[in-house]
Amino acid sequence: MPRLNHAELACEYSAAAATILLRSDDQSSRACFPTRLGEMLLGGAPVILSDMPDYNLEFVHGLNAYLVNPSDLQGIARCMVAATSGDEENDRIGAAGRLVARTRLNPKCHLAAVAQWLDRACGKP
Repeated sequence: MPRLNHAELACEYSAAAATILLRSDDQSSRACFPTRLGEMLLGGAPVILSDMPDYNLEFVHGLNAYLVNPSDLQGIARCMVAATSGDEENDRIGAAGRLVARTRLNPKCHLAAVAQWLDRACGKP
């Protein structure tokens, strides 16, 4: 398949009933969120993520994502069924995930928060 441009990928995420992003629990996965995670969340559908440190600081299972151990095949299957059920709970989870993308994973918002933290750390008012 040809590579999708950003607009096409955004359409795919918006049309999906859910998206899945499972990663191994290693230093590189903990150190940063995947670049596509914000785009997946902006699609508005629930996202299934690995339940591991750093991810579970920003995401809460059943609140703004589904978290699962990536080696738990039955747990992954349960999350896939739950995330694609198309009910009001999934609408709420998708909307809460979208809010995380807009407020926490948005580079402008993130940089503003980091700048404020640096100002406080340097003793600036």
